[in-house]
Amino acid sequence: LDIKLDWKQDKLTDFDFSECTYLMLWHHSSKTFDFTTLPHIPKLKKLSVIFSNVKNLNGLEKFPKLEAVELTYLRNLESLDGIEKMSQRIKFFSIESARKLTDITPVTKLENIEGLGFINIGDVADLEFLHDMYEIRSLSFVGTKIISGDLTPIVEHFNIRHAGFDNKRHYSHKSEEIEQLLSQKPKTNNE
Repeated sequence: LDIKLDWKQDKLTDFDFSECTYLMLWHHSSKTFDFTTLPHIPKLKKLSVIFSNVKNLNGLEKFPKLEAVELTYLRNLESLDGIEKMSQRIKFFSIESARKLTDITPVTKLENIEGLGFINIGDVADLEFLHDMYEIRSLSFVGTKIISGDLTPIVEHFNIRHAGFDNKRHYSHKSEEIEQLLSQKPKTNNE
């Protein structure tokens, strides 16, 4: 069951979340600046949040069956605190338009991530954290600057098959070059 909810206009009491597997939430606002105000949704597998005032990810641990998280326009998001308590079932995780977020290394706490996106976030130091993400197959950091410019962790990673990013002058590789190198990797048993 899919539920689309506008935090500003809709009342939580108007919804039965007991069978909800996908929640699309607009205009989330919390006095605690996190997700602890979200209702308990026991069967939730996918969460999309568009516009929120959260500063961290605390509260998302209440969804033990969560497999996919898409967070967009979180202009106040400063840290991934709380990510270490989230479901280990999560295979897809994406944050878009969160310019205050610069430290993304805590994402390694999500051990089963296959698809990862950090799009239009703050400048990120490097991609060394990828060495600790064994299951990742797809990575996108379009609109996000990697300060070190070193993109070799993408090429060296044994599972990554796709990487999307903007070409920058100081990057070690161009987008086209990375895609060519990734396409030459031997297939794994999961492909």
